[in-house]
Amino acid sequence: MARNYPIAFSISGKTWVNNHAHVLRFNSMSTPTQVMVENYLNSISLKDFLTACG
Repeated sequence: MARNYPIAFSISGKTWVNNHAHVLRFNSMSTPTQVMVENYLNSISLKDFLTACG
């Protein structure tokens, strides 16, 4: 649960993601809205959304 790296980040170009990714597409890179969403997702606790297997 401790974060050592961001969970949201910007990418461009072709990429591959696994089944645990959620992708948001913005009209252009580094728009104020995109930066705000990225910063928000990296600042909130996601503890209530995590589940444990086993």
